[in-house]
Amino acid sequence: MKAILNRSQKVIAWLVLAVMVIGGAIGIYSQYPTMKTQANRWAGNFFESYSFLDSLSDGVQYLGFEMSGDIMTRDEVPSDVEYGGDWINLFGNDLDYYVKSSTGEKTLERDGVLLAQVLEGDLEISSEELKSQYQYVVAFEFDQEGKVAIKQIYGGDRVSTE
Repeated sequence: MKAILNRSQKVIAWLVLAVMVIGGAIGIYSQYPTMKTQANRWAGNFFESYSFLDSLSDGVQYLGFEMSGDIMTRDEVPSDVEYGGDWINLFGNDLDYYVKSSTGEKTLERDGVLLAQVLEGDLEISSEELKSQYQYVVAFEFDQEGKVAIKQIYGGDRVSTE
């Protein structure tokens, strides 16, 4: 009789444990959408993060030097200038750009047809068309002194980017 009682207690213990594990899994799974929303809220926008904007700054600076023809190799970079060529090489497959000189004589681009239209102020481009192709778009304009103005931005905050 004692062996039967121990066996039934073990079965009951295993059933209780199984119900607890399954109930906990269902509870966690049902809260997943709420947890995902909260995690996204805490994570913030990657395109407003310091590391992205710092890299973007290096990349824009590098493209500017490449545009002017002043700097082509790491050895020629002045000590007070970050070398953005590494960033262009690392993210080059994911980065489309269109750079145009103020005179319009020289351009640099990588898959920049849509970006050229944005930079030229073509009103036929809808924001939906832009959003369907890009997560982040920013149009910079530099004056003769090198001061920057942001003409258009999508996917990030203007103040953070400035």
